[in-house]
Amino acid sequence: MVVASGALCRGFAGATASPTVKFPTDTRERIAIASYPFRDFILGGEKKPVGPSIDLKDFAAHVNEKFGVRKIEPWTGHFASTDTKYLEQFREAVERSKGFVANMAVDGEDSPYAVDASERARAVAFSKKWIDVAAFLGAPGIRTNLPSAKDSEPNLDRTADSLQRVLEYASAKNVVINLENDNPVSEDPFFLMKLVEKVGNPWLHTLPDFANSLAHRDA
Repeated sequence: MVVASGALCRGFAGATASPTVKFPTDTRERIAIASYPFRDFILGGEKKPVGPSIDLKDFAAHVNEKFGVRKIEPWTGHFASTDTKYLEQFREAVERSKGFVANMAVDGEDSPYAVDASERARAVAFSKKWIDVAAFLGAPGIRTNLPSAKDSEPNLDRTADSLQRVLEYASAKNVVINLENDNPVSEDPFFLMKLVEKVGNPWLHTLPDFANSLAHRDA
């Protein structure tokens, strides 16, 4: 069980200049459970479940029943499909459970700072795809990773340029972009802070658990 990153509630009425977040006052409503730790239990993950399993669309009902928590953070690797029919079933299942998608964990493979322009374009397109999914499911934000590039060290200018295109799209959809900080190379916290400052966009945020990417440094 983990606390999901990103906003837990929002009050959007169309696109705004900056995110509008209403943080719950009830303590239990501040908690969301991520699907990633349940990757051996949910169909569609990295491994095929060896025992009892569920589809991701039923995850909200499961955690509500087991833990009394209504908010979830689904991981992209657990989605059985991103077609309209499946997403409609997903949204309906969450609504039936009186649940809410607090955030989405989005993990791609293409780097936003690769020298190869086509790879950067794929990274932007991948982010836009999952922004659409988040907006459809009513999620206020996504947590996105910054994969390393095979042809380049982390590059501030190229990463910022890619993110600007993503953020322009995300802000129009009322979806906040939260940066992952797990990769010690591409998601070093000092690099991320320079990136956030360079981009200067209120729709771009970071996660508070910087110990992830500091683990490779001297104590």
